[in-house]
Amino acid sequence: MVGRAADSHSGGGGPQAAARQRLLRRRPAACCGPGQVAGLRPLGLRPRSASGDFADKASQAESFSLANIVPQHSVSNRRTWSHLETSTRRLAREHGSIQVVTGPAFTEDSPTLNGRVRVPGYLWKAIYVPGVGAAAYVVRNDATPAYSVVSIAELVHFARVDPFPALAGAARTAPIDLPPPTPHPGEKPARRVAFPWLLSGDAVSAKRDAQSLAHLVRHPGTFAMALAFAR
Repeated sequence: MVGRAADSHSGGGGPQAAARQRLLRRRPAACCGPGQVAGLRPLGLRPRSASGDFADKASQAESFSLANIVPQHSVSNRRTWSHLETSTRRLAREHGSIQVVTGPAFTEDSPTLNGRVRVPGYLWKAIYVPGVGAAAYVVRNDATPAYSVVSIAELVHFARVDPFPALAGAARTAPIDLPPPTPHPGEKPARRVAFPWLLSGDAVSAKRDAQSLAHLVRHPGTFAMALAFAR
């Protein structure tokens, strides 16, 4: 099961619950307005799948409720994030059942859509494989073709959200080796980079200092945590 969870808003509750459901199912344009920030579009949020993970059209439509979206850069949505979603589905098929929680991470200077909806600086996808362990992908909410893999403990300190509160011990502090992105035909995969580099704001370029980047990839631990706390 990939990212599926019972809808905490469904069933019972009378007229107030029904009104709340109608509000949550409004399209994003109803609150944000069309084209308020160029290059951004909705993304599945909280412990729910992307629309492509649902079995029927009705369920796919429900995934776009206001309770389940954040603004996302269109290039990331089509490339890096989409590639990671494909790899996550493959991981689920390989193991039969996994748990996935997706969410945003905000920065102090996060912009807003129409002055009402905050745009996250980063997006993350936490994955727990029963009997194996857990880890999380983290990407920038921009066109950067790069991603990091961090432990659940690192993610909690960075995003201030705990996707798996019952997880303990090594499963919380030692990330498993998540599969690399699965690009679409004709596309290049994003590069895996050290977490502090992802947070630095640097651009991925063939002209960058490869030796410096390689050092960060080999030694991400303490510096990654310090930078995450600073943000």
